Amino acid sequence: GVGVEVSVAADSGLVIELLTRAYEHFKRSRQLRMILFLASQMAEEYFYAHNFEMAKRFFERVAKTYQKERWYSVLAHIQRSLRVCAQQLSLIAEFVASSISLLSARLSSPPEAAAVLISLLEIVRIQTPPPQLTALAAQANGPPPAAVASHPPPPLPPPAHALPHPLAASPAT
Repeated sequence: GVGVEVSVAADSGLVIELLTRAYEHFKRSRQLRMILFLASQMAEEYFYAHNFEMAKRFFERVAKTYQKERWYSVLAHIQRSLRVCAQQLSLIAEFVASSISLLSARLSSPPEAAAVLISLLEIVRIQTPPPQLTALAAQANGPPPAAVASHPPPPLPPPAHALPHPLAASPAT
């Protein structure tokens, strides 16, 4: 037989190109549900291709509508994905925002929320406040304790294991 080499980057590029064409088509015809669906599919494909910046952009586009329309199960997946994107891009504010969203009982089970909370507490406990905040707090309360000011800011939690591309060949079972 003829061997076919799978290239995730090439496959993702083709998938994104086709999704973009469909997205533009439905955008012209103003079919909001299809636009949102295709935007979320594009976000997923960028995510699996490890283009976290583009994935984040598309996830953010659809998250607003899903939040407003209370599509909590879809929104939970998007918030988890946004959290990973923020983690991969070292965007601590976005990581914290997505984490806080995931504390909602509508988006996470109690064990999931507890895991998110623990990761947030690990960041908050040793995070050095920005100089502007420290200066502002000093005006109200005096300088912060030396122990707090002496800790360097922590890195974000280590990235989750890379997710396999949905088209990649899986090992034989």
